[in-house]
Amino acid sequence: MNRKTFALLSLVVLTLGALSAVSCSDGGQGKGSPTEPPAPSLTMTTQSGGSAGGSVRSFKSFSSSGGVSLAGVTVRVQGTSIATETNGKGKFRLEEVPTGNLVLLFERDGQSAPLPINDVKNNEHIELTVSVAGDQVTVEQMTRSQSPTVQALSVEMQPDTWNTNWANSSGTVSAFVRGQGFELIDIGSIQLVGPGGVAMPSNVSVGGNHVRARFLKTEAIAILGLVQAGDIVEVTVEIMAGSDPMSLPASVRVVGGDTASIDIQKLTNGKNADSAPGPSIAPGDPVVWTYEVMNKGDVELVNVMVEDNLEGTADCGLQTSLIPGASMTCQLTGFAVLGQYSNTATVTADSVVDLSQVTDSDPSHYLGDDTVVVGDAPCGTGYWKNHPEDWVGYLPTDTLDNYFLFPADLIALGPTTLEDALRFGGGSGALGGAKILLRHAVAALLNAEHPSLTYPRTSADVIGVVDAALASLDKSTMTALANEFEADNDMGCALD
Repeated sequence: MNRKTFALLSLVVLTLGALSAVSCSDGGQGKGSPTEPPAPSLTMTTQSGGSAGGSVRSFKSFSSSGGVSLAGVTVRVQGTSIATETNGKGKFRLEEVPTGNLVLLFERDGQSAPLPINDVKNNEHIELTVSVAGDQVTVEQMTRSQSPTVQALSVEMQPDTWNTNWANSSGTVSAFVRGQGFELIDIGSIQLVGPGGVAMPSNVSVGGNHVRARFLKTEAIAILGLVQAGDIVEVTVEIMAGSDPMSLPASVRVVGGDTASIDIQKLTNGKNADSAPGPSIAPGDPVVWTYEVMNKGDVELVNVMVEDNLEGTADCGLQTSLIPGASMTCQLTGFAVLGQYSNTATVTADSVVDLSQVTDSDPSHYLGDDTVVVGDAPCGTGYWKNHPEDWVGYLPTDTLDNYFLFPADLIALGPTTLEDALRFGGGSGALGGAKILLRHAVAALLNAEHPSLTYPRTSADVIGVVDAALASLDKSTMTALANEFEADNDMGCALD
């Protein structure tokens, strides 16, 4: 790739004035006659796309008069092949503008208006407002700034254990790219490279703080080349971020054969409290135990069951089997008692190969504390719906798809604003479950971000578990998580 330096010029909103006939005096004889109509004037308002990674979602609105089309004005860099045309809304964008001194030309209907711009620097954004009449350009406003840089991008493979049996398997693996500048990634440039070849993503999506690329398991295992169980293999995710190619390394562990293994992680009110005392909970307040179970082995597991030594059998919905690398979430609820409390979850499952049993356990704790007060208690959906002035870190007009990943069956919910999501009802099927979940998830995000409130999850935790629940398309999974959020949110509200 050519590594010459470039600047980025974003010119995005174009308004054309209408052609009009005017009158003038004729030799002082008082005879008015129409003159030739003046050249159309054009006004461009620009907004840098650098901070949005080339997104046009934040373009300003446009207006026109007299029915003049906003499309078809050519904008070019003189002496180069870099050019574009305005679209039907008058929007256009120039990228990879060369550094140094240049001249922009605005061309339409045989007219050409030049605009010199000097000393364009590498990685620079230029925002300007100009008026153009005939061959004259008047600059009304210009701002110049450096583009956001790409720093500390990293990739996480999920799962990071790959099975040689995937050569005949369905499903996908995911590469999550995170870090400053992730929004500059060209999603069409992403590929996964290993010692044995290259795989292209089957799907790419953009979340609130990451880009996620999914690759077919059959193609992912193939790029490793000749491997055997126990190998640790480095793969790279190749991307273009801005004008820079980048290689992001990750390691995957190779398993194979008939190894059966299972893992359980137990959370108390969202906290991984393996050691005492755990979270402090007022006696009588609700307690939610969440059990995350994952198949860490090479073979499918059946008869999966989670037992809590004090609380009984956990609710895992109807799921009783796990393919390699898959996970499931189970749950139990109760009410806190006074004093130190400890319980242990145990998962058991059978290998489909020889019906041998595998098991794993994880303890958890809480402290039933009657001195707990609600001075920093989080708030429910009703409060946040009626008090947008107390929102921190999020705007009521932000949309859900800025933060959450939506599968195809739920994609229609993505453009909903956070404020409107707080008014979601319910309904049947996955769509109804998603609405219930998202209503409480928005409140959870606001509680997690507010500096005056104590909340058992971070914003990243909330986004991660919601993405997983939406991807399941299972209403019971989504409503179970919604119930967790509701219990965490409705704790008295210190802001009310």
